[in-house]
Amino acid sequence: MASGSKYTDEFKADAVRLYVTDTDSSYVKTAAALGISLNTLKNWVRKAGAGKLTANAAGQSQDPTLDLASQAVIEAENRRLKAEVARLREERNILRKASAVFLRATDWARNTSSSRTMPRPGR
Repeated sequence: MASGSKYTDEFKADAVRLYVTDTDSSYVKTAAALGISLNTLKNWVRKAGAGKLTANAAGQSQDPTLDLASQAVIEAENRRLKAEVARLREERNILRKASAVFLRATDWARNTSSSRTMPRPGR
C-alpha cells in the first residue's frame, strides 16, 4: 500500500478485476458497489491498463488462493461462453434449415400458381 493511500493494492486490483470481468458493469455501478468515487475507479483502471500499478495492484496477488479464485472465475465464464456459442450455433442452424424450407415453399407456390393462372380476358 502506498503511503497516503487509504486503499490497499489488493483492494485496487479487486476493484479493477470486478469492473473488467463483469460484462454488465459500468464505472458508476462498480464504484457505488465498492463505496469509492467514480474518478478513483477510473484512475485505477487506466493505470492497470497502462501497466502502472504494482504487480499486486495489477491483479497478481501474493495470496495463491486469490489467484486460484480468479482462475476459477475465468474458467466458469469460459464454460458459460462456450455454452452460449453452442446454443447460438444451434439456433443459427435451425434458422438456416427453416429459411431453406420457406424458400422451397415459396418457389413451389410461385411455380404452381403461375402454371394455373388463367389468361386474362381480351388477350
